[in-house]
Amino acid sequence: LWISNPKVSSRKEMITRLKYMKNDRDFRTEYEYNNWMFLVGGFTSSEAEGVEWEQLIQDRIFDPLGMKMTTSSIEKAIEIGGGGDNIADCYSVNPLNGQPRLLPKDVYKVLNLTAPAGSIHST
Repeated sequence: LWISNPKVSSRKEMITRLKYMKNDRDFRTEYEYNNWMFLVGGFTSSEAEGVEWEQLIQDRIFDPLGMKMTTSSIEKAIEIGGGGDNIADCYSVNPLNGQPRLLPKDVYKVLNLTAPAGSIHST
């Protein structure tokens, strides 16, 4: 939906694609955690306020609390943190051998799109 499809270009498009996700459990048979509804909540709040989610949390949370070294953008986190040495790389599990694999840097675009689901970086 997102890592497997880096051509997705907007949060709205991601949310539209949620209906195509297949459940791996029958409805209401087991608890299953996911972050997708946090993405929907962030998108909905930004739509209601008429500003991007990043600006909304900057204005409502980071600035009032004086959080000058906190951002929702991975690129900005690298910038304010003094370079890429202070940022963890993104990994996934290789389905063929179960080993961790480093994801390419273009995954940052997707991480920014899914930011309401947990992309807050403090350096």
